[in-house]
Amino acid sequence: MSMTSNKMNRRRVLSQIASLGAVGATIGLAGCSTLKAPKLPPAPQLNKLPPFVQIIDLLSGRNKVSTEEHIRLSALPITHPDRAKEFNKIWRRISRDTNSIPISDKRLRIDADGTLFGGENISEQNFFIRAAAETLKAGHDGFVVVHLDYFSPGPDLLKLVPDMNFSSRRWIGNYEDFLDNRNEQNMFSSRGKVEKKGLDGVIYMLNADDHPNRSRFSANEIYNNLINYRAH
Repeated sequence: MSMTSNKMNRRRVLSQIASLGAVGATIGLAGCSTLKAPKLPPAPQLNKLPPFVQIIDLLSGRNKVSTEEHIRLSALPITHPDRAKEFNKIWRRISRDTNSIPISDKRLRIDADGTLFGGENISEQNFFIRAAAETLKAGHDGFVVVHLDYFSPGPDLLKLVPDMNFSSRRWIGNYEDFLDNRNEQNMFSSRGKVEKKGLDGVIYMLNADDHPNRSRFSANEIYNNLINYRAH
């Protein structure tokens, strides 16, 4: 992919994040300081009709999408304007289950709730999508995870074994290191339980010329890849 194409793709992502208000677009995209706490992403109003009216519409076929239209939309990335309703629905869930707290000018604390009854790796995906979106919103190119803890979802009274965490690696800049760190911190949990745990971490946002010889997550790649994966 050419440099021009990458710039156009990044510009479209930034424009979408700002216009949809998915991650608190009240803070400027360029040159903003993370010292001011961004507002939580608002839950989009997907449909203001009462639930029973929505059910009637669904049964009557008034909201039914034609097969041709479904095929056309499925071929588009979730970030395309024609799929705005689907995108808002995904972000509604992400904003409900994650939180972003500014720690310093380039550090953010990202929390992602666990999934007691949901699918596996959802909290992990939410963590990375929120981290990538906040990084892009702040005008940075990438990020690394400098601390990460795991916790089991649900009330403490339901936990037979307390959460046990080991010291986190101080620089997690690729997915392989992330998986290694997860295995180290969850030696006493089965894989299924680990993949449903919540994540509480700190990310350090980077520009292209910051620590050029060290690994880092590309915010643009993480955001686009995971948000489209969630759409399937």
